[in-house]
Amino acid sequence: MRLDSQGLDYSEIGTFIEDERKLTRLLRASSFHHISRSTNGDAHILATLFPFLKEDEYWVEDAPVPVSLKAAEDRCTSHPL
Repeated sequence: MRLDSQGLDYSEIGTFIEDERKLTRLLRASSFHHISRSTNGDAHILATLFPFLKEDEYWVEDAPVPVSLKAAEDRCTSHPL
């Protein structure tokens, strides 16, 4: 995993990875795990919307419509443990 590795990350998101590594050094313990796009659909939708936002956007109670729709879909298709 990128955050757990010790080497430099020269990818497009390398500076973000390095920032996260610095922040995690302040924590007593940390653990990072990969979650696939299909598992975390809401975050993937937000990530795909990000390039098209013209200004900072904050939401407190209501999520953007595409995220709300995906969350509703997830609730309908999820299987309780």
